[in-house]
Amino acid sequence: MSISKINNNINYYYTKNVNNKSLYKSKIRVNHTCVSANTNNIWDELRKKYDITNATFDEVKEISKKLYKAGEISLLELSIICLDPSKIPAVRRDRLLCAPREGGRHNWIKVFKDIADRSLSNNLIDSYKTDIKIVKIFEKLKR
Repeated sequence: MSISKINNNINYYYTKNVNNKSLYKSKIRVNHTCVSANTNNIWDELRKKYDITNATFDEVKEISKKLYKAGEISLLELSIICLDPSKIPAVRRDRLLCAPREGGRHNWIKVFKDIADRSLSNNLIDSYKTDIKIVKIFEKLKR
């Protein structure tokens, strides 16, 4: 038995050896996730409207909220993207990863690659994996 870290579902696998296989035929159901045409439309729409390599933090929040509402990213990914470390009183300014360009614009792919590299150097493997997922999401949005 294994317990998933993401959700509370318990995965239980049971196998039984049977000598006479013809008596015990079973069908396997596969639950496929239904992917609608809106999935591709949301990526195209966001790609046309925003430049992820030169976006403000507010634009990135809008992008991530739209992706979350479309079911393309998880709540964890949304919360990591929308977290603004400068709003947390205990975080020092020198801990921010990159200085904003004019108008507070960043290359968000580079920002999260830097965060992922820092997580890996600190042996935070779970954080590294999540940050790399976010990098891949942003790379899908790259023009």
